[in-house]
Parts: sequence; C-alpha cells; structure tokens
Amino acid sequence: MSSSLGVQLVTWSGTIIVMRFLLPEDYGVLTAGSILLNLGDQLSEIGIGRALVRKPELEPGDLDEAFTLGAIFSAAIYGLIFLASVPAGIYFRNPAVPGFLQVAALAILLTPFRSVGMALLERQLRFDLLSAIQVVTALVQAVLVLILAYGGWGYWSMAIGMLAARSVATVAMFGWTNWRPKFRRLGRTSSYLIRFGANATGSILCWQIYSTMDYLILGRVADPIILGYYTVGFTLMTMPVDRLTMACTRVSTPILSRLQHDPQRMWDWYLRLTGLVALVALPTLVGMVLVASDAIPLILGEKWRPSILSFQILSVAGAVMAVANPLTTMLNILNRPELNFKFAFVCLVVMAPAFALLGSAYGAVGIALAWSVFFPILAFGRIELVRPVTGMSLAKFLGALAPAVRGLLVMVPLVLLANALVGGAGSSWLRLVIGVGTGILGYSAAIWTFEQSTVVSDLRIAMREFRSR
Repeated sequence: MSSSLGVQLVTWSGTIIVMRFLLPEDYGVLTAGSILLNLGDQLSEIGIGRALVRKPELEPGDLDEAFTLGAIFSAAIYGLIFLASVPAGIYFRNPAVPGFLQVAALAILLTPFRSVGMALLERQLRFDLLSAIQVVTALVQAVLVLILAYGGWGYWSMAIGMLAARSVATVAMFGWTNWRPKFRRLGRTSSYLIRFGANATGSILCWQIYSTMDYLILGRVADPIILGYYTVGFTLMTMPVDRLTMACTRVSTPILSRLQHDPQRMWDWYLRLTGLVALVALPTLVGMVLVASDAIPLILGEKWRPSILSFQILSVAGAVMAVANPLTTMLNILNRPELNFKFAFVCLVVMAPAFALLGSAYGAVGIALAWSVFFPILAFGRIELVRPVTGMSLAKFLGALAPAVRGLLVMVPLVLLANALVGGAGSSWLRLVIGVGTGILGYSAAIWTFEQSTVVSDLRIAMREFRSR
C-alpha cells in the first residue's frame, strides 16, 4: 500500500505536469480513444486474474490454460477495436482518433501476460514483487510521457507511454517470477474461468458502457474542447479514487479471500479497511474541491479554468466511489459475481438516460450532476439490497465512515475561514498554500484528538497484523 500511494504521488505529479503541455484538443482525442481502450482492456482479461486468485487450489496447467484463454480473447478484442477505430473517428468527428486507437490498442495483446503473472504473485502474497513492478512501470511511463509531451508529441505521448509501461511490466514479470507462458489445450480450468468470468465480464461490460456514456454523449453534443475540459475534471476526481481503491483492493483481496471460512472476521476487516480508505480519500477529495479555484489555474494553467465546476460537482460521486466500489471485490470473493452484474445493469438502465437528458440540456455540468445525484443512491442502495448475502447493513457501513466525516466537520470550516481571511481577487498561491496547510493540520489534529479508539487504533492493528503475516 505504501508503494501504491508513492506511485500515486508520482502519477499525480506527472499527470498535472503533462496537463500543462497538452491542449484540450489532445484530451478530446484521448477521451474518445479511451472509451474503446478501457472496454477492450477489461474484456480481454475476462476476469481471469480474479478467478485465479479466488480459486481454492491451483492445479498443474491452470496458469497455462488461463494464459491461452486470455491470449485468444486479447487477439479478438484487438481485432474488433482495429475495425471499430474508423467508425469511432467519424462518430466523434475527430480524424485523429483511428490512428491513436490502432496503435494504443496494441497494449491489449500484453494483457494475458500481466493478468496471469500478477494473479500468481497475489496468491502468494508477494507484495514486494508486485510493488517493485508497479513502481518501475509507473516511473517508466511517467518519465517517458513527460519527455514526449514536452517535445510536442501531444496525445501520442500517452499512447507510447502506456505501451512502454505494459512492455516493462511483462519483462519484469518474466524476470521476477518462475512462471513462463505456455499455450495449452483448453479444458476443465477454462470452463471454470469462463463461468466465473461471464458474470464478471457482464458486470464490466455494463459498467464500461454506463461509465463512458457521459463521454459518448458529450462528445456528440459538444466540441472536442468541451470534452477535454470535462475529461480533465473527471480525471482529477478519479485519481485519488482509483489509486487508493486499487491499493487497498490489491492488498486486501488475497488476505480476505483466506478468511472466507470466518465470515464475521472477514467483514470486520472489510469495514476496518473501508474506514481507513475513507480516512484518506474523503479529505483528499473535499480538500481538492475547496482549493480548486486556486489550484487548477495555478498548477495546470489558466486554460483549464472551465474544468473547475465539473470537477467540484463530480467529486460528490468520487467520494462515494472511493468507499463503496470495493464491495464489488468482496462479492467476487464470496463467489457472487452475478450480484455485481445486476448492479452494473441497473446502473446502466438508470445512468444512461440521466446522462442523455441532463447532458443534452446542460452539457458537461449536467452530466456531472447526473453522476453526483444518481450514483450515490445506487451505490448505497446496493449495500442494503445485498445485506442478506453480506450481513452488512447500510447503517454499519456508514458507521465505518463516521471518523473521517467527523474530521471533515473540523477541516472544512477551517479551510473556508482561511480562504476568507486571505481574500483577494483571482487565483492566489498564498491562499492555496494556506488553504492546503490549514486543511491538513486541522484534519490531522481532529483525527488524532478524537479518533484514538477508532481508525487510529485500527491503523495500529492493521500494521501489526500485516507485519505478522
């Protein structure tokens, strides 16, 4: 988790610097391409990694069958993206999209190497090797993208950086594990992987469709520049959400999988970890919202000022994503991926019309409102609906978030007061620095003073428990 958070700092820094070099038009190309790329990346994996981690015992040949199945799907997905690249360019009215897609999608062909190797390391709890691979690939990608963006390569810098990172991860996997990819005739293991992956893949498919409908609609009703502004706002919101959730999930999944025989202890640890994620994610997002009017123009450049409002609205949904999305992993651990599929399907049915109606009427702001109004209702509703399976009520879940919320009740007024005292027109470095410093100190003091028996105690227990493993 420490390495993941360290990588996150590198990624955030690199992303922010790159935003200064790229234009809104570049982000329009990246956003249009990412719709198919993200969908293809998820579908090509078809839940192989999750299935291998959860499988009680690995039999000889399981990894080879998983690799063969993944290679078949990856090649098929790349072919489909290649064929769809030209229609995608026509839809988004952007002639640069086809070439970008055809090159960037080559990374999908490396998916089976990564998913099988990482699943093996996760089963073995080899977080040292996983961390090393993560750090190396993040540094390679960040440095390469920065150099190319500075050199004027625009959106191509992101495509080349992603390909380089995937290649380095593949080479590192071979160098630091004993696994070597082999093709094998598909058999019983493939049937298990497909059965498990069918619901997981259906869930991913629905999620990818509804989570990219905002881009699809905005890309059609607005020009690429507006799409670029919205993309930057959404990216700023998802950076802390994705990385913090990923760090917690990667560490907790194999450990919680081993506690399936003791459901009470497993869910107790899940709630503890949820509280710890909230302890970091919620103040990060709220703090970014409070200082966005100063931070975005000063750090990213004045050209990105129009993205401020979208980011601030989207952060409501981002806070819910950070704490509620890990439930998807828990349902997979319980071998109930069909519940994730049903949730994703309901989100698709609700969110897609909301994006269409509000996006057509109010543009980027309308789509941001759709995220922040409807997604929290759906996410919290799922917690209560799956209670017969999990035994966890919504009240108990919200109780895990209470320490972080109490810290925010101290932090927010202090930051607002600091901003008001500094005052002045326009963006101000002095106001930004004082606001950030006040928020960090105020929140930390509140947690340390009032939460010794809750999250502070849990953090100490977690560190001691993980060290003992």
